[in-house]
Amino acid sequence: MLQDLLARTVGGMLSRASRPRPPANARERAEWDARTLVRLMDREQLRRYAETTDEAVDLIAAERLRTWRSRDELRPTPEEREVLSRPWRWARQGEVVLAGLRVVLLLFGWAFLITGIIGILGVGPMIWVSAASLLVATLALTAHSLVIGVIDRLRVRPLLEWASHIPGQLGRGLPGSMPTSTVSGAMDLVVFSLTVILVGAGIGGIVIAVLVTAIELIFWALEGLAPSDLGFSAGMAGGGLALVALAWGIAALWGAMVQADRRRISAVQWIVED
Repeated sequence: MLQDLLARTVGGMLSRASRPRPPANARERAEWDARTLVRLMDREQLRRYAETTDEAVDLIAAERLRTWRSRDELRPTPEEREVLSRPWRWARQGEVVLAGLRVVLLLFGWAFLITGIIGILGVGPMIWVSAASLLVATLALTAHSLVIGVIDRLRVRPLLEWASHIPGQLGRGLPGSMPTSTVSGAMDLVVFSLTVILVGAGIGGIVIAVLVTAIELIFWALEGLAPSDLGFSAGMAGGGLALVALAWGIAALWGAMVQADRRRISAVQWIVED
C-alpha cells in the first residue's frame, strides 16, 4: 500500500515535471514565438529590426498575430520564392551524416538485441558485446539529435539574416521552414526508462528502510533489544530520496528541453501556405 502510494505520488510529480505547458492562447503563443526568435537573432539583426529587445518582441508578436488572422489569404512573396529556390549545400551534407548515423543506430541496435539473447542463452562474453552495442547505439542516437540541431542552426542563421532586412517577415516565419525536432521519440523512451528505474530503486530503498526500522522497533518493544540498524535504514531512506530527486531533476530537464524545442519549431515555422 505504501509502495503504491509512493508510486502514484512520485509518478504524478515526474509527469508534471516532464510535461511541457502549452500556451494559454494565441497571444501568449505569439509572445513565446517572438521571444524565441529574438534569442536566435544576433545583436546586429535585432538592432536592424527594432531599437530594444522588448520592442522587437512586441513588434514580432503583433506581426505573428496579424499573420495568423489572415493566414488563409497569404501567398508566398517573390522574395520568399527566391529563397526557396536556393540550393542549400549544408542540407545535403547533413542528410548524408544523418543517414550514416541511422545505419549505425540500426546495426548496433540489432547487435545489442541478438548478442543479448545469445548471452542469456549461455554464451557469457556476448553480454559484454551486447552492452557495448547498446552504448554505441545510444551515442549514435544522441549524435543524431545533435546533428539535427546543428543543421537547423545552419539553416536558420542565413534565413534570419535575410528576414531581418524585411519588415514583417519574421511574423510570416522563415520560408520553407518545417524544422525537425531534436527531441526524438527514442530519446524520450530512454529518458522515461531511466526515470522509471531511478524511481523504482528509490522507492525500493525507502520501503526497505521503513521495513527494517519497523522490525527494529518491534524487537525493541517486545524484547527490549536496542535498535542497531537505524544507520542502515537512514542511509537507505536518504539514498532512496536522492534517487527520486535525481529522477525528478532529469524529468524536469527533459521537459525544459522539449519545451524549448517546441518553441523553436513554432517560432521559425513558415506560416504561409503555398
